Amino acid sequence: MRHPGQGPQIPTGLDALRTGPLTSGAGCGSLARIDNQLVMEVMNADTLSAVFGALADPTRRAILASLAGGDRTVAELGAPFAISQPAVSKHLRVLEEAGLITRSRRATARLSHLRAEPLGEATAWLLEYREFWEERFEQLDELLERLQAEPSPAGDPVGHPQEGRVP
Repeated sequence: MRHPGQGPQIPTGLDALRTGPLTSGAGCGSLARIDNQLVMEVMNADTLSAVFGALADPTRRAILASLAGGDRTVAELGAPFAISQPAVSKHLRVLEEAGLITRSRRATARLSHLRAEPLGEATAWLLEYREFWEERFEQLDELLERLQAEPSPAGDPVGHPQEGRVP
């Protein structure tokens, strides 16, 4: 949404792909906004890369699923797996660096806690692409309906080309 006194809106993500490059005569103020927007997108991309990198491993995904039920110790998180405690700690470090968990001490236990916010950001990013592909599939459905509704020159109701004929 554009507010009075605000410069031109800069398309980001898929919107930038849909609308193309910025074509209006941008002054220095607009360039500064573009640079700031690019910095924010790069920072967000680095966060997304860390989240998707952490989620790429099935052990880490299982650890996150376990943490969805509440805080757990390293021993509790490692119990379902045939891996050492140091290996579990390495997985936890990757999850922590991606911002997916936090760790704290409670007496002598070191507990891990799920942070769902980065998962929400990753989901939002994926939803943009889902919307993009849903639009494309709708366009394809419309085209297929039009092609099926047109009578074929060879009398084929579906419009398939005859054998040996190039459409």
